[in-house]
Amino acid sequence: MLKSLCLSSASLALFLSLSTPALAASPAQAAPVEVKQSSDLEVNQQELEKFAAAMSEMRSIQIESRDEISAAIDGEGLSKQRFREILQAQRNPEIESDASEAEMEKFKSATQQLAQIQRDTQSQMKEAVEAQGLEVTRFQQILSAVRQDPQLRKEVQQMIQGNNN
Repeated sequence: MLKSLCLSSASLALFLSLSTPALAASPAQAAPVEVKQSSDLEVNQQELEKFAAAMSEMRSIQIESRDEISAAIDGEGLSKQRFREILQAQRNPEIESDASEAEMEKFKSATQQLAQIQRDTQSQMKEAVEAQGLEVTRFQQILSAVRQDPQLRKEVQQMIQGNNN
């Protein structure tokens, strides 16, 4: 689950409100967790909890966004499969498009809606991060550390599961 969240956030260039009682960490919990990577990054327990809460909120935002994307494509009268075919033809000059003029109009309208959905999603994710008291750049640093450190990733996954219960 965390891997798909990380990949989704990276692929959409998403910037990242849940409030958890665990955010009031005791001094023992707030001890930094050292993450070894090219540049040493220390992440304390409170930051990890904020990060996990933001990731959990982002998952909800992504689910809502996917639903909106599906509705936008369906609303234009295109199947998701046909939309993908036209998109592939647009991206790859070697693929010849057999789309009719009417389909291209529907496709154009759908892509405009998808661009707006993406902008809205990015804004909501940024707000989700900031609502947790994290700066976007700090969130991205923690995300990078979580991707590189299996133990840290496991800890965040457990926190996310705890937030969803």
